[in-house]
Amino acid sequence: MAAWRRDRRRRNRRGSGPARDDGKDGAGRSESQTADRNQIKADIYDAYRTQIEHEDQLIGMRNGWLIGGQAFLFAAYASTLAVQNHGVQSGFPSAAHELFYELPALGVALAALVFTTVNAALARLRKLNKEFENSQERPEGYPSIMSGTPRLFGHSVAVAIPILFVVSWIAVFCFR
Repeated sequence: MAAWRRDRRRRNRRGSGPARDDGKDGAGRSESQTADRNQIKADIYDAYRTQIEHEDQLIGMRNGWLIGGQAFLFAAYASTLAVQNHGVQSGFPSAAHELFYELPALGVALAALVFTTVNAALARLRKLNKEFENSQERPEGYPSIMSGTPRLFGHSVAVAIPILFVVSWIAVFCFR
């Protein structure tokens, strides 16, 4: 279990804030009010974190589906090349010729759709991060809602995968 979650649970049981003789914190709130406020902040943090994790998982699933779909399309494309060069039965070469043009178009379209949905998820992540940072609801002792540089590199790879497939299809089709 992450240390900040364990610490949050301890704080929630004990209450938080500076101790005073009258049982109130510096803002005039009782210990139970302060503990309730901290719990609300922790719950808001958890809600934002859950949404961010969900969007991250969607990005990963979309790229996984793209890679699987592209592998199938590249295998089918290789088969059309084999049939075109060594036509086995009549009718196959004409079908292979049609697929020779349709499979790259389908591969590019699939990559473009995933690129669009990945960018939509990334926009949602940025919006969630901005909303949370502007809300002043970050509980004390909690990490940032989203990491900076490591997430940037991970997201750039998620955007690059569909682009690389489009480039690959264009290269395969044009330079066959």
